[in-house]
Amino acid sequence: MKFASSLNFAERSREGALTLEESLDLIKAAGMNAVEIDLSRGLGAELFCDEFAGIRFTELRKKINAAGMTVSSVHAPHDPTLYMPERGASKEEIEKARADAVAAAKMAHLLGAEVLVIHPVDDHINGEYDREVNMRTNLEHYKPLLDYIELFKEALTFKLAVENVYYSSQYRLRRRFGESAEEVILLADALGAGVCWNCGHAHPITMDQARAIEKIGDKLVLMHISDSRGHTDAGLPPMIGGGNIKWEAIMPAVARIGFDGYAVLQADQYLTNMPKALQKDAAEFVGTIFKKLEALIVQ
Repeated sequence: MKFASSLNFAERSREGALTLEESLDLIKAAGMNAVEIDLSRGLGAELFCDEFAGIRFTELRKKINAAGMTVSSVHAPHDPTLYMPERGASKEEIEKARADAVAAAKMAHLLGAEVLVIHPVDDHINGEYDREVNMRTNLEHYKPLLDYIELFKEALTFKLAVENVYYSSQYRLRRRFGESAEEVILLADALGAGVCWNCGHAHPITMDQARAIEKIGDKLVLMHISDSRGHTDAGLPPMIGGGNIKWEAIMPAVARIGFDGYAVLQADQYLTNMPKALQKDAAEFVGTIFKKLEALIVQ
C-alpha cells in the first residue's frame, strides 16, 4: 500500500490561506509524495471552474512534479441532489454534470493521475431506492464519460473507480445507492471500472469493513481513509479525535486481498484553522500514524 493525500489536507492555517508550495510541503512532511486533486472542492474546484482549466491543470502538474510529487488520483465533481424531485434539475443541468465528468477525465489525463474517481448518482425521481432504476440512470448518466474513455483508451493511463457513498444529514436522502460493497461492485462491473473504498463513508453504514474489502477483492484500485465516530465522515486522520473505525481489522483485510494501490488521506479538517507554527509538527505526526497502519498490515 502507498499513502497519498488530498491536496485539501493543508489549504489554510489560522492566519489565512496557504500557498500551493506550503500545502505540498506539509503533505511531504507527513511522509507522502502523491496527491489527489478533488474537482468538487478546494483548489481543484477553483481551477476546474476556470475558463482555462486545461492550462491551469498543466501548470499544477508541473508544480507538483517540481516538488518531487505525483498525482495519485482525480476526484470528479459530484452532486447528490441532481436526481432528487425537490431539486428539479433541468435537462441543461444534468447535461452539464455529464459533460463535467468527461472534463474530469481530461483533467485526470493532463495531471497524469492513476485513478479517476466517480460517485454513483442516486435516482429518487424515477424509482426511490430501486436498484434497477439506479443502475439504468448511472449507465445513462456516465455514458458520455465511457464513450470518451473508449475513444481515447490507447492514450489514457488512468483507471476509472466507483466510490461508495453514504447518507448525509444535509440532504433529504435516508439511504443512497452505492452505500454497500455489493452495489458498488455491481455498478463498477457495469461501467468496466474498479472500486474506490472510502472508509469514512462506510463507517456510518457498516462496522464490518473488513468483510466489504474482502468482497471487493482485486477490484479495489484506490482507498480513501479518514476517521470518524460513526455518524458522519469527520475528515480526520485515522485514530485521531475519538475516531473509532476498526483499522485493526481493515488493514489486515487489505493485505489479504493483495492491494498495492494508493490509500488517499482525506483529512481536510485536521490542519484547518491550526496556527501555521504548529502545522508542520501536526503533519509529521500523521507520518507516525501511517507507520502504525503499516504495522497493522503485517500483523
